[in-house]
Amino acid sequence: MEQGVFFEVGDFDRSKVNLDKTATSAEEFLKQMIVGREQCPEVIKANLDPQKLKPPSNQIPLDPSRGLVCPLAPGKEWANHMSNDFSMKRSLLEGRRNKISKIKGLDLPQPECASKWRQIVLEQRLPAVEIPPELEASFAHHKGTPPTLRLIISLTDVQVNSLIQNLIEHFVENGYSRPLFEWIHSLLLVVNKPLLQDVCSSLRAMSRQCRILRSTLGPNDMVLIREFTLFIALVSIYFGQKDLAD
Repeated sequence: MEQGVFFEVGDFDRSKVNLDKTATSAEEFLKQMIVGREQCPEVIKANLDPQKLKPPSNQIPLDPSRGLVCPLAPGKEWANHMSNDFSMKRSLLEGRRNKISKIKGLDLPQPECASKWRQIVLEQRLPAVEIPPELEASFAHHKGTPPTLRLIISLTDVQVNSLIQNLIEHFVENGYSRPLFEWIHSLLLVVNKPLLQDVCSSLRAMSRQCRILRSTLGPNDMVLIREFTLFIALVSIYFGQKDLAD
């Protein structure tokens, strides 16, 4: 059975998509995300000089992201709009859950087997996860198993919570990759609220790391700056970690 499509945007002229304009519909937002992610570099990692970081005090743990700003990042209006769009997508997905059939015959590791999960997500595709021809181009950059709608719906709450923590840890340790961020974004669409404490802690770590990486980027990296700013917005606005907002 073919994987379900959350929103069908069809073929469109990518040259006519304005990434700087605030989207006015879900379709326009998805087109911006498709074009934006196609322009993202595959991998980016910050090289921080530990000698330039002040040592932590006994009272307050060191937060390397504190005070880091990016004048090129979209503003609060954009961040609020992205958070509202994300909320809308979660609501629509929740309404469709019962109409989407789960994948049968999934051979998945235990949640605590971090290395096996990372292999599935980033390195090796699961045979049970079929990719219909019309979606192959969208997932062409995934060496591992892409986060199809039916696959995400097929995961248990325990698997979703554990995988979010696992993949964010991988991001903090190894840096950005487009497939990794698409997976995290997809998992956040289905994670239960209120968040578990460990999941919330992981999202906060991700937001801080996004801010650190974003501070190293310049005018030629606007697509990636928006990508990092999106996740900072989701963590701070949608998931309520207001102290981490831009």
